[in-house]
Amino acid sequence: MALQSAIALLGVAKQVAKGTEAAEPTFQFGISDGGVFKSDLTQDLADVTSGTRAAPGVDRTEFVPGVDYTQRVHVGSVGLLLYLALGGKAVSGAGPYTHVFTGANTLPYCTWFGTQDGALVSVEDARIDELTLSWDENSPLELQVSGVGCGLAFPSSITPTTDESRTGYLAPAGGTFKLDLDGTSPATAAIKAGEIGIKNGVETVPLSGAITPGDVHPGRREVEVSFTIVPTSNLDDWRTIVTGTNNGTTVKQDALFGSFEITFSDGTNSLEIEALRCAFITEWPDADPSGGAIELEVTGMAVLPLTSGADITATLINSVVSY
Repeated sequence: MALQSAIALLGVAKQVAKGTEAAEPTFQFGISDGGVFKSDLTQDLADVTSGTRAAPGVDRTEFVPGVDYTQRVHVGSVGLLLYLALGGKAVSGAGPYTHVFTGANTLPYCTWFGTQDGALVSVEDARIDELTLSWDENSPLELQVSGVGCGLAFPSSITPTTDESRTGYLAPAGGTFKLDLDGTSPATAAIKAGEIGIKNGVETVPLSGAITPGDVHPGRREVEVSFTIVPTSNLDDWRTIVTGTNNGTTVKQDALFGSFEITFSDGTNSLEIEALRCAFITEWPDADPSGGAIELEVTGMAVLPLTSGADITATLINSVVSY
């Protein structure tokens, strides 16, 4: 009988240090796209003559284990994933707990645990390369995660501390969506969909002696966002981004910085993501002979505020004591 692709779960745990792989996942959850394991195996024909037009052999030079998948946003595991993607955390409160995640110069290592119809695999000494939170209208939030690691193992069993595979997840309904295209005071905006992405530029560090990476090292952090806005009475948002004001008449010569504050909630649990200095751009919307509401696609890059603060801050309120 064929194996079943739907029987799959993924888990993750933070490592205390590189070389100290986690024994079990802290959180386990289902996925909606991708797989529980991904690898990049480099194997090419040997570049040497053989006395014929055929190659005499094959060179296997690199094997990079990792993950690349999409999941729903569970209120427990999203905190660990944000910590792994940003590197900075603080917690306060006595239950529910308030976790604040911001960018740090180093990223934690983690271990990924995958299971698919009886087959078990883990990726060790891994780091998150990209994490993107997205939503469309009121469909459940999605979290796309990709990461690379140094080692591959095959556990005999996987027992998570918390199994979220049958628990609920966050959705846009009941959330708040605030935007300020040219200032630091976000106000409620008619946002239909959006993406908030964190890119760490993680690269493998190959070393002689093994075809698996010796390390995985982050580069510059880049925070990219996009929002689909439904204008209600005018295209002043487009004019503001291009000219600097809603009644401007000349193109602004330097970047226009604004801010956003997006919150999703589920009872006592909530996730808020904000940026205080985000450079926005947009294009004039298309016309459509079939009609319909105009949509303005606004994209931006969050950077450091002028004096102090983080390029992006995620605040999570839940029942998890600590990450």
